[in-house]
Amino acid sequence: LAINSSLILLLPMSSLNSYEEIDLKINLNRFGLVLRRRWLPSVGVFMSVIALALIYLALKKPVYKSSGSILVKPQNSSLPTGFNTDSVGELEALGKQSDPLITEMEMIRSRPILELTAKALSYKMSDMSDDISILSLEKGIEVDTIPGTDILKISYQSLEPIVAAAVVNTLIEVYIEKNIQNNRVEVVAAREFIESQLPKTAAAVREAEQKLSLFKEQSQIVALDDESSQTIKSLAELENILAQAQAELAELNAQSAELQRNWEMGLETVSNSRQMNFSPSFQEVSQQLRQVQNQLVIDRNRYHSPHPAIENLEQQEAELQARLHKLQVTQLKVQRLGLERRISKLLELQATQKAKKNTYPQLEQTQRELEGNFSAARITHESLLKSLQEARIAENQTIANVQIISTAQVPEEPDTTSRRLILFGGSILGTLMALATAFIIDLFVPSVKDVQQAKTLLDYPFLGIIPFFTTSKSFVSFSRMISKQEAPRVYLENDPNSIYMIYAYNLLQHKLSSLNLDRDGKVIVITSSVPKEGKSEVCANLAAAFARAGQRILLVDADLYEPSQHQAWVTSNTYGLGEVLAGQAKLQNVLHEPLVNLFFLSAGQLSANAVLDIRQLFSLINSIRKDYDVIIIDTPSIVSATDSSHMSKLADCTLLVVRPEIVDIRSIEIAKQALNFSDRQLLGIVANAVKQDNVPSKFVYSQSTDNNNRILPSI
Repeated sequence: LAINSSLILLLPMSSLNSYEEIDLKINLNRFGLVLRRRWLPSVGVFMSVIALALIYLALKKPVYKSSGSILVKPQNSSLPTGFNTDSVGELEALGKQSDPLITEMEMIRSRPILELTAKALSYKMSDMSDDISILSLEKGIEVDTIPGTDILKISYQSLEPIVAAAVVNTLIEVYIEKNIQNNRVEVVAAREFIESQLPKTAAAVREAEQKLSLFKEQSQIVALDDESSQTIKSLAELENILAQAQAELAELNAQSAELQRNWEMGLETVSNSRQMNFSPSFQEVSQQLRQVQNQLVIDRNRYHSPHPAIENLEQQEAELQARLHKLQVTQLKVQRLGLERRISKLLELQATQKAKKNTYPQLEQTQRELEGNFSAARITHESLLKSLQEARIAENQTIANVQIISTAQVPEEPDTTSRRLILFGGSILGTLMALATAFIIDLFVPSVKDVQQAKTLLDYPFLGIIPFFTTSKSFVSFSRMISKQEAPRVYLENDPNSIYMIYAYNLLQHKLSSLNLDRDGKVIVITSSVPKEGKSEVCANLAAAFARAGQRILLVDADLYEPSQHQAWVTSNTYGLGEVLAGQAKLQNVLHEPLVNLFFLSAGQLSANAVLDIRQLFSLINSIRKDYDVIIIDTPSIVSATDSSHMSKLADCTLLVVRPEIVDIRSIEIAKQALNFSDRQLLGIVANAVKQDNVPSKFVYSQSTDNNNRILPSI
């Protein structure tokens, strides 16, 4: 919980200025203080809400709840022959954030399903048909998923247990029947769609087949792969033959060159040249040349040169060699021309085969495309034919993608879940309202709530905290707070119930005694913002604490409007300060000594109608200052009189008594403004009648024991 600045808008306009400087971001410790202060109305509000919740539960009729469960599965998982035409009935999310089960839940709660359910129930339970309407079904039907499964739980609440079970079972039956109808409609639509597509796919198959046949006919190919392989093989063989022919041509050229060299060397070497397969005439001349050469050898051995026979044979030899050379040259030329023509033909054939080879990739690509189109069209057509048969089979079957896991049973006892929820909700609402009540009351009450708020408003140092008087450690006496009695109470040491208060005043007295003042006597002015804050009681008990410490004390009751110190000390108020200032009595004659070292000057009888002369009071105090160690002056409250702010000018220390829950914030601000006019800047706060609930954790307010093992408060 947090109280923010917007809550100030709820306050009266007159209180806005009082809250401008208050930090409304209260910490958890302040929350605890608020709750402890306002626990009574908070508990009352909480108990009222719980009582209303219990009354509502007592008046509410018992409700019976019945539940059934179904399993939702894909349709194609239960169809025969693996039918999967367009995923009929399949639960598949269409979007990234969609859930098929949630879709089925909404379908179950849809109005058409509820209308069919209400209609079916009207036939089954005619005597209760008036109680089962579509509106009641919309409000009463609950559909939830079982986490981690595809199971849906359907529940319904009714005042009649039979009706609760009947509604759930009827809803499941209607939903399954509707699911079958929806699936059948999908199958029929799929079958009609397939039938409408079959003529198109058949035409596509025929068209693709015709294109493939026309391509083969135009390309003059039967088996393109075989022809391509054969062409590549033929091209390789052709290249081998071409290489051999080119080698033979090179050899003929070499022979021709060698023959020419041999001829140039002389006729006698012609017959020794390398010969190949020449014509028959060449063979004949060559044979004649060998015969002549053989005869020439014989004649040379027979005759001496010159001889006519030898000369004749030599002439024949030369003629035959010339003729043989001419035949050799001619024959080589003929063979070379033949090889050259053969090589030319081989090159042309090679170029043709290469060009044919280069056309095969494009032909193969075109053939693959045509064959692919034909295959795709044929497969699509065959798939549609198969799906058509499956759709016709599925059309004649009653298959749903819903399976009943458990039917709803008639409940024997009322459902307590709603009652527990109402009670839990009442507890939560009661708690919130109780907290809101505590903080609203605390916010609207204009009084100072606790010590921390008083310190924040006044910005003065704390000199002491006087606890709220209790007769025991656990019992708080509210009577004194309620009655707001005017008579101050002096706590005596022999009273065991007063030990807390005495200890607190001793701490305050010790703190004041430690102050370094610049005069012989210390003048302490004690006032409050408004009456009833207990300033007179603080004056009396602080004076008693100084007196017990062995100091000479003068207690002056300067509250001429509502004097009360004479009641605390049970003394006469016939003569007092009023008479002394008026010159009707002497100070020595009107002083009382209720305790050792404690002298008391009452207000006197003239106080009710007298106007306090501040200058005469200054003169009186200054004249007797040296006779006492401490002079304590009980002044009127600042809001009811202006005397206190003027009296603070003669004080060495001004104490402002603040009582939480009594003084309001506006009065605190008025008192602060009035005290700021004082010449003395030594101001301190004494928090009076502080309950432990109003002390934040930063102010230590625990309990300890003294030497006699008595419980004492420590501040």
